[in-house]
Amino acid sequence: MEKDLDKVVKDKPTTEANEKKNKIDNYVIGIYITLCILAVIESFSASAREIAATGSVYKPILKHLLFLSGGTLLMLYFAKKEYTWFIRFGWYFVAATAVALLGAMFFGGNVNDASRSLNILGFTIQPAEMAKLAIVFALATILSSWIKQKGRSQLEIWVSVMIVGVFSILLIMQGLTNTMLFMAISLVMYIVAGASVKLCVKVLIVYSVIAGSIYGISEVIAAHRLEELSKNEVVAESAQEEKGKESQLRTDTWASRFNSYFKEVLDTCPSKNESILSSQQKTYSYMAQANGGWYGVGLGQSRETSRLPLAFSDYVYSIVIEESGFIGGTLLLALFFSLMMRAAYIARRCKQAYPALLVMGMAAMIVLQAFSHIAINTGIVPVSGQNLPLISKGGTSVLVICMAFGVIMSVSRTASTSTQKSKAEEKLPEMLKAANPTTDK
Repeated sequence: MEKDLDKVVKDKPTTEANEKKNKIDNYVIGIYITLCILAVIESFSASAREIAATGSVYKPILKHLLFLSGGTLLMLYFAKKEYTWFIRFGWYFVAATAVALLGAMFFGGNVNDASRSLNILGFTIQPAEMAKLAIVFALATILSSWIKQKGRSQLEIWVSVMIVGVFSILLIMQGLTNTMLFMAISLVMYIVAGASVKLCVKVLIVYSVIAGSIYGISEVIAAHRLEELSKNEVVAESAQEEKGKESQLRTDTWASRFNSYFKEVLDTCPSKNESILSSQQKTYSYMAQANGGWYGVGLGQSRETSRLPLAFSDYVYSIVIEESGFIGGTLLLALFFSLMMRAAYIARRCKQAYPALLVMGMAAMIVLQAFSHIAINTGIVPVSGQNLPLISKGGTSVLVICMAFGVIMSVSRTASTSTQKSKAEEKLPEMLKAANPTTDK
């Protein structure tokens, strides 16, 4: 009797710990809810041009709410899964993404002379957004296998580099922004996996060659397109105008080449409105930020949202600063940074490498995309189209970010800690049962 009582007393702390472990991380939930609230507020504030175009006050907001609601359901579904479920799902997702990228390249809708979107059954899909998630799934598995072998071979590293390279090539006509994001996400995962500085430098050299090659090829393709366009313009003009307008035609041709060059190099935001290709994007975004000052003009009081093209997507951070000021913009930046810190805390508590790589990869994907958007808005890097996670409007982007949050929550709920073993750990394939290199020994 006394032995049974002692057993119950000894098992009680473990049971309480398991119950605590099985809860989704409250900090991650708080960050997600905060971003969703901001998304609803800013979807109203930054939709002036959309409202004017559609003639409906509620349609743009309801559309974004619909995607947020669907994404939340998807996030909860992922959060309830054990992290080992993503091993098989991840490779299916990688295959589907590769097919989608190929489809968008050859059959996708043209935006700024680049095939970006794929229309399936009336739904527009952005495969580039899917690719970010696919890379994390693939690299988490491959690098776990590499850690299991204790780095005896670098084959897995170069396989992962090849995957990043292939996805980058499939986005060859969409600029270098997504390619740079792919490479940055993978580098974070290499560091988490314990890759040496020497190995990371080698990878960076290969990435530089890949990026340079993609840039060169895209320039050749763009030059060929411009040459064909110029020929067509010359023929049309010569058939309708007199010889006296030849000099003017040449001027127009060079102006067209100049605009098209920057359209390709800077990968400007998608729109059929050619005026967006001018400097008004940066001008109005800077005006919005300057108008915000330290404290902002107040929620819903933005002045530049009616003039700033794509204020609801690629330039939503400028509207955030205008309405909440430098302080509000800084707090939003800190919110994304705190997500990375919390993911690092969750990763360090995992016993196995796979969940640690998975959670850090997902957090890096979200945070690096946010930092890229902010850097573009503030003029740190050249203009390019990148959404602010959850806050910017965009169907595929919102759903992908929600899936990433779901994976983070799944790891926080089902991954084993340094003192306990979870049921999910027992389901890991033997080749992936590698000790977490970030855990304190």
